[in-house]
Amino acid sequence: DAAQVELGQVHDSALGVGTRLAEARDQAEEVVTPLAATARSTKPLTDALPDLFGAGGQKSYLLALLNPSEQRFSGGAPLTLAPLTVDDGRLTVGEARDTTDRDLYKVGRWPRVDGNPFHTGKLRISTATYAPDWSVSGEELLRGWERRGGAPQDGLVAVDVVALADLLRITGPVDVPVYGTIDSSNFTQKLVGDYDTYPSNQARHDLNLALVPVFADRLFSPGQGRQKIESIRDSARGRHFALWMRDPDVQAAVTDVGLSGELSDTDHDYLAVFNRNTNASKADYWQRREVTSDVQLREDGSAKVRMTITVHNDSPPYTAPFGDPRGGTSLTRWNGMDLGVFLPEGVEVGSATVAGKAVGTDVFDYYGRPYKLLRLTLPPTETRTAELEYVVPEAATAPGDGTLAYRLDATPQGMVVPQAVTVTVHWPPGYDVTELPDGWTRSAAGTATWDDPGLVTQPSFTVVGSSGAQAAP
Repeated sequence: DAAQVELGQVHDSALGVGTRLAEARDQAEEVVTPLAATARSTKPLTDALPDLFGAGGQKSYLLALLNPSEQRFSGGAPLTLAPLTVDDGRLTVGEARDTTDRDLYKVGRWPRVDGNPFHTGKLRISTATYAPDWSVSGEELLRGWERRGGAPQDGLVAVDVVALADLLRITGPVDVPVYGTIDSSNFTQKLVGDYDTYPSNQARHDLNLALVPVFADRLFSPGQGRQKIESIRDSARGRHFALWMRDPDVQAAVTDVGLSGELSDTDHDYLAVFNRNTNASKADYWQRREVTSDVQLREDGSAKVRMTITVHNDSPPYTAPFGDPRGGTSLTRWNGMDLGVFLPEGVEVGSATVAGKAVGTDVFDYYGRPYKLLRLTLPPTETRTAELEYVVPEAATAPGDGTLAYRLDATPQGMVVPQAVTVTVHWPPGYDVTELPDGWTRSAAGTATWDDPGLVTQPSFTVVGSSGAQAAP
């Protein structure tokens, strides 16, 4: 604050130095302004950190390590759980447990999170996290843990192996069972993309358990604090890391700094395509997904949208000495999934096809956000496509002054290979694009395009078109 005030008092010129003061001021402001913005945005979490780390008394959290080779709408399947205890800033890691162990694998019931449409009947802990928001899936996981005899927890820390790999980029290589010393460049592939090399299921489970101290030791060891925080922040943007805290004040701070793993609450156009694994495989590791959205704006701000989702199963040859069982094992190359397309509010779906066959147009409700389920089964090395056509009632704001401001939010899924996204927006005849945010191009008269080869952030865009106005460059 003081630096910004002082820079604001620097004049554009002074006797003897001319405009050099202004140039130096401008250079300083380019550094100070983003720092100040970041500092202000993190202040709510800074205020909550003493309570988060047990300054006012002991806190307990459940650490969930996620496997992105077997997806849920929230992210990777929870493969290993461990309680974390913090007391006056000191961290203690409890016994790590694999979710395939005898007790945690049991099917059971616990009180459903109110309104969660993905909690139906009996569940396993490993299937508790279908909901895309971690405020829902995180609470379901904690209730499942407690139902299986675990101690009550104050919150959940969810982190996948992609986030762990990025942390190793900062802290250096690590020694793990089976593989020995591995680093950030091959960590994900060795741990969740190379199941053929495990000598037994027990060896794989032992490796899962070994990941817990890797996360705790590397994140909380002294040094490289800023780089670690930046790594966690970037992982959260790509939905590889999330926090769910039962204390509403702490959770509000977590949400303010973007670590909560929530869907957008936008009223306008929205792009959020996730998948959940349906054949208990690890084949999501090889998934390559592209989403294109073609948007035809209307003068009242509504839009007709055609979304195309293309999924390729880029699996290697099957090598086991017996036939591919097509499910229920980490060895199968078949990839079964439900695509969950979370849609704009008030949407009306006109048509839906999966692999060229028409399916119903009904949508379901997720806390006011409509979503469509589309089932795909991908044999090894093959590609399947799903298409939706729908009308968005408020894709753009139309104030009546000759402008149409198209608004889009997008949310990624925490995949091993990030989803590619292309959005093309067409304004009505007589309009041209007048304001373009970063990452967008004017691809033709009255047309703008956003092309992201790997979505790893949660962007929010406003693109403006005007009638009878000079086009943006």
